[in-house]
Amino acid sequence: MPGDTAPHVVEDLLGIVQILSDGSVVRGDESVLGPKEPFPDVPGVEWKDICEQLWHMSLPVGASRDHPVANPFGPESPSLAPVELPPALVVAPLGDVLRVRVLGYEARLKDMGKDVELVEFEGQQHGFSVLQPFGEAADELMRVLRRFVYQCDTPAVR
Repeated sequence: MPGDTAPHVVEDLLGIVQILSDGSVVRGDESVLGPKEPFPDVPGVEWKDICEQLWHMSLPVGASRDHPVANPFGPESPSLAPVELPPALVVAPLGDVLRVRVLGYEARLKDMGKDVELVEFEGQQHGFSVLQPFGEAADELMRVLRRFVYQCDTPAVR
């Protein structure tokens, strides 16, 4: 049945498409490129408050942002150097408040000899494809993801 295929597709792609965020947030000067307020209609809400809440909901109780789930290069994380990882697609919008961290993640993977592709989106911010899912940039991201998944869909990757 068509409704039953989604779990199998996700299972087949496991490890190919993975959304990852490095939890040890270090803001750089470029963070001013992002929106000043996450929700202009709700005064007083700041990005740092939203980030804190998201990490609180995402991590195990009592864990810090150095937990391996949040920070693959943190002091609590084992080295990824010996791990055979599938190719990684790293998306770095030019206006992302976490851009410095995203580029650092990409550089660390490359330094370990991992297969990494960096894609940048001019004029976009963190989460642009969720904030404007029917925009041109989101469409382009879907094209990039589709190409990346099909390019990686080889027996060597599975």
